[in-house]
Amino acid sequence: MLFFFILVGVQIIFESFPISSSGHLILLENILNYFQQSNYISLSNDLIIEHFFHVPTALVVALFFFDRWAFLLFHIRRCWNIILKLMFFSLVADFITFLFFILFKKVIDRSFLPLGLGFLISIILLFSLRFCNKKTYSKLTLGKVIVIGIAQGISLLPGISRFGLTFVTACWIGISPIKAFEFSFAIEWPLIVARFLEGLISFKKMPLFLQTNILSFNLLSTIIVSTIIAFFALCFVKKLILQNRLWIFSIFLCFSFFSWLFFICFF
Repeated sequence: MLFFFILVGVQIIFESFPISSSGHLILLENILNYFQQSNYISLSNDLIIEHFFHVPTALVVALFFFDRWAFLLFHIRRCWNIILKLMFFSLVADFITFLFFILFKKVIDRSFLPLGLGFLISIILLFSLRFCNKKTYSKLTLGKVIVIGIAQGISLLPGISRFGLTFVTACWIGISPIKAFEFSFAIEWPLIVARFLEGLISFKKMPLFLQTNILSFNLLSTIIVSTIIAFFALCFVKKLILQNRLWIFSIFLCFSFFSWLFFICFF
């Protein structure tokens, strides 16, 4: 059960970083299962459980950007056009992502892209931020939202960070880093909530003993601690963005890539 707690913590905390939480979940599960000589440790393959644990991420994002959405709601009469525009842009980006989801589910098997190659793509993307030092920034337009939506759809492939790809894409097409950061999570939040609701519906259909295991004191404690860490991790990420140093996560991903390569070659 300890390993399951570790996987839950990784799922929650790594969502705050541009390093593909799902990719690291798969890598860690494979390593743990090998050394345990069993196949019971699984979070990424159990979509019901994985989606259920998206609620901490939704909470972290909502609290982190509280000042942004609270201001819009408290001044809704003055900001209704901004709210409608943001909702429309988010809908467009998420609809494109949904189309990619259908494509990968019905037409193309996502497993065609090895996990390590996804990590390598994320490494290159994040490292490219070192050379993306634009002096002037442009507004977010429908055309740019479509591009970001396509990037978010591509990030459904294993090992490619959704946050990383959408952020890097937005920066390269002329959006300021801080706005790219905010919009990246703005378009992810509805997806997180949708996944949680899907997991919650399925959770209610689980046998009582499974519900009891998931809602145990130890697991709830793990979720709470991981959620707090995830919030401060997001604060750290924003600080790096303001310093134009988010590219340093490409170094972390190098360790992930070589860990995957070592595991594939020797195990």
